Amino acid sequence: MVTRTRRTTVRRPVVPVGLSREKYLRQAARDMMEDVLQANVRRLAAAMGWRVHCWYNSRKSPPGFPDLTLIHTGQGRIMFRELKRSGSRGVISEAQAACMADLAAVGMDVKVWRPEDWLDGTIEAELSSPGTAPASAPMRE
Repeated sequence: MVTRTRRTTVRRPVVPVGLSREKYLRQAARDMMEDVLQANVRRLAAAMGWRVHCWYNSRKSPPGFPDLTLIHTGQGRIMFRELKRSGSRGVISEAQAACMADLAAVGMDVKVWRPEDWLDGTIEAELSSPGTAPASAPMRE
């Protein structure tokens, strides 16, 4: 499936013959690296009118702040997203969990996005929808 936005075409995976969609998506999510997920999210968000800020070198910053800050002035929204790989390789650190809890406590929209969220359209839906889940929604770990 292809989703067209203003300037970018985002290609969704086509399931190879002989594989169930569920098995293929599970395999694709397992193999997707965090930097690939981030590039996909940044490209889609920018095409949908979001201003995207990310930390290129977090080694000189205090630990725990989410990977992406997304701002959409037209929708009056700000989102904080931590990007993680699938499975046991994508574990939230204590510092990340604490920072995300602090952001949620002051009413911010903060979540973890994983490759499964990209592949099943969750990320695109959240970026498209003017009223996503409230900040108090539980974080997926």
